[in-house]
Amino acid sequence: PFGGIVRSVRFLEGSRVQAQQAVVSLEHPDFVTMQQEYLQTVTQLELAERELERQRLLSRDSVNPRKTLERAQAEASILRIQKKALSEKLALINIKASSLSESTISRQVTLRSPISGYVTDVKVNTGSYVEPNTPVMNVMDPNHMHIELAVFERDIATINVGDSVIVRLTDHPDSVRTARIHLIGKTVRADQTIPVHVHLDKHDSRLTPGTSLGAFIKSRPRTAWTLPESAILRFGTTSYVFTGSPNLLVRRPVRIGGITNGIAEIIDPEPWLTTTPILVKGASRIMTDDR
Repeated sequence: PFGGIVRSVRFLEGSRVQAQQAVVSLEHPDFVTMQQEYLQTVTQLELAERELERQRLLSRDSVNPRKTLERAQAEASILRIQKKALSEKLALINIKASSLSESTISRQVTLRSPISGYVTDVKVNTGSYVEPNTPVMNVMDPNHMHIELAVFERDIATINVGDSVIVRLTDHPDSVRTARIHLIGKTVRADQTIPVHVHLDKHDSRLTPGTSLGAFIKSRPRTAWTLPESAILRFGTTSYVFTGSPNLLVRRPVRIGGITNGIAEIIDPEPWLTTTPILVKGASRIMTDDR
């Protein structure tokens, strides 16, 4: 919630840090002002509480008006509230109010890592100014590695939390990992996909944030119209198939869903697709010859 000038950055990307370990030091005059206000309030509260006790004694002997006692009570209450509020503000910048004194006032504060893990991104440099609410460093907890998949909206109804997932790294397709669906998102993105949160069955320290991968979800069976992938011709962003007879082939557009083991799902097929012969091999060759 506070900005400041970076005076030290204690870790580099890839470094291991422990929870509550100091990572960055910031400096700003406002830090001094907050400590000053807290200590002044503590002193004022001590005086107000002594005055309140004096007024209680006088009130007991009916020496002073009741309004004087009420005023002393109000002043002490206001200062207690102010002290508590300033104490919470100091906690936001990692200063323990109870240990603060005039000899420990500092213009610098230390930011500490909230978790143990590895530094994945350092966003500041020594001497730079950090705006309030700006991240200075990312720390990844290796014990909570997870996978986020993008599943088409039309397929969400076929999967459930707990379904098994087979994961293959893009760069190492022969390396297989198993996982399970942990959460299914509720918001449809612009590309008509929904995020699905997956947890690995076994922790893998070799995985790093941003790793590219593919996944196969073992969802419950469903009925769909399909064609061999070899029957599909892609041209730009549109997919086509050839229909008709050997002597007269017609190129027609189709909407393709997922492709698994060489079988492509056809989404909302037109009536002709279920009644007309379709060329299942050589579509790309015909398109090349036509050009």
